[in-house]
Amino acid sequence: MRVLLVHPDFKRATAKNADAADGLLPARSLIELGGVLSGAGHRVTVLDSFSARAREQKDPPDMDRVLSIMLEEEDFDVVGISVCTPLRKEAHEMARTVKRHSGSVPVILGGPHTARMAGTLLDEWREIDYVCLGAAERTLPVLLDNIASGKRTPNISGIAYRTGRGLRQAGKPLIDAELESLPPVRYDSYLEEIPADRIKRAYIMTSRGCVNWCNFCSKIWKKFLPDRPDKVADELAHLVRDCGTEEVIIYDDCFGKKKEHALAVLDAIIEKDLHVGLQTVTTFEAISRDWLRRFKQAGGKDVLVGLETGSARLRKKMNKHLTEEEIISAVLAVRTAGLRLGIYLMFGFHREELQDITETYRMVDKIDPDQVMSSVYDVKPGDLLFEFAVTSGDLRVREWKNDNNRIVNYMSDEEKLRNAARAAYFDRRFTREVLVPEHDRPADFLGIDDGRLEELIGYEKARLEKNV
Repeated sequence: MRVLLVHPDFKRATAKNADAADGLLPARSLIELGGVLSGAGHRVTVLDSFSARAREQKDPPDMDRVLSIMLEEEDFDVVGISVCTPLRKEAHEMARTVKRHSGSVPVILGGPHTARMAGTLLDEWREIDYVCLGAAERTLPVLLDNIASGKRTPNISGIAYRTGRGLRQAGKPLIDAELESLPPVRYDSYLEEIPADRIKRAYIMTSRGCVNWCNFCSKIWKKFLPDRPDKVADELAHLVRDCGTEEVIIYDDCFGKKKEHALAVLDAIIEKDLHVGLQTVTTFEAISRDWLRRFKQAGGKDVLVGLETGSARLRKKMNKHLTEEEIISAVLAVRTAGLRLGIYLMFGFHREELQDITETYRMVDKIDPDQVMSSVYDVKPGDLLFEFAVTSGDLRVREWKNDNNRIVNYMSDEEKLRNAARAAYFDRRFTREVLVPEHDRPADFLGIDDGRLEELIGYEKARLEKNV
């Protein structure tokens, strides 16, 4: 079958964000899935913001226009669309575009937030025919075989769909994946279809899963699923030697949490003798001097860690049990290893007060990171707090149904704007160097006017600096 896999993106205002062009990463998850489907005999094309920009040769790319052109130029048998909460509007628009072009082409939805909302999505988005729940590399090949054979109402574990009698879901979401058995991720066919001769910046994954239970996180992989170290190293070598990649992020849920696996991966990378700048995403409690030394030897430059808040009270509410001493000790280990540090912050968590924000300011000032990347708290399907919020009545599912609502939480629109401005202020105040150009700024995401944003930033600056 001829399959198109789409990873939507919002329209970045690259004129305002000079780093945006370098921050368009190929959608590795879909490229990996495409390799699985290709191995099953299907011909796969991946459309993401990186390939859309290459096709259009302009910034910012209009992905919906690129999709329309692709649908005119080639007949696809199936279109799969990945969706996460903030980008569900774009995902919905792309599903509409597919159905306008050909109402008979099945549209399959997948992604990190679909499992909890499969029934709602199928009920509200009539353009969607199927929803993959969990590990699409296990369910999608079987579903495509069913579609090819003319079976439009499959009984496949991990697939939800619509029938004449209503909605049907076969089994529970699949939350297990044998990464070691998946084919190596290759970018050859991806690059062959677009006018791009190299991928400057990309990401890899050495594992899936995080065993932590932060209640703002919707990761369904709550156990550690490792990939083979040699396969990871081969993928990295392919990116560097064949795709001209200069910077790579190890985008595990928590790299280093299983130290022996992290060390084995880094040893395999070191053996390849690659000249590439590495970054990694991890947590404070997973940081150790052992793998940091090996990471730097492998080409490591930057460690990116989720602090979320400097308030011990809020960290406890988040189920993120870290003391200030543990945080500072981990920061010292990163600095001693000669690595740069980026930290993630989150504003607007439930019942956050001025004192909490002041404590965050003081903590970040003490840490002195190279970059701060701030977000506004949102409630995503699969979060523990999503279930609590819906059960308590603080959040209604219809808030998630409204795909114009970029950030779903208990805040008013004005409160969202103020928290986006607070995030922008912290990023501006504490960032010395941009390590992660693909960081999505909440103000851009929400489309806040420049003048209004500066006014709000000024207010937040005056309020905070008066209290610290």
